[in-house]
Amino acid sequence: MMVGILCLLLLLLIASAQSENITVSELKKVVKLERELLHNLRIYAHELENRLRHINGAITEYGEHIQQLDGHPDLYMSNPLFAFRIITHMRQHWPAWQLYMTQPPGSDQLEMQQRLISLLPTRDAHKQAAQSLQSLFKFYNFAPANFLLENNKHLR
Repeated sequence: MMVGILCLLLLLLIASAQSENITVSELKKVVKLERELLHNLRIYAHELENRLRHINGAITEYGEHIQQLDGHPDLYMSNPLFAFRIITHMRQHWPAWQLYMTQPPGSDQLEMQQRLISLLPTRDAHKQAAQSLQSLFKFYNFAPANFLLENNKHLR
């Protein structure tokens, strides 16, 4: 997809030399914004991975306690320390997990995404870019469908 975007940007740069609708500095801003959006998405994915790692660690730890109980039920059931431990665990940890599960992961990244989305090129800029690209295709007698097919192989 990035190759297709870069090809499109190159064509737009060529077209902008013919038509001053889109400046090179505007395209540089768009590419910078694309990098920021991609970086933000990577951070979000990292946050999700950390959250999943945390949850899986708890599942493993809690599962080990249950396996110990299953292996020696009489030993654990007759031990007041175990009863206190399991009741404390259930009264403190499970409500905390419920709260943890209700908190959306990556809320900082969501806020950043909303800020970055507000900086996206306008509909008019998109329309101008499309018109410039159409002029370029027309000038070189190149079919837009062929360009899209060639540059969107990753979508198949």
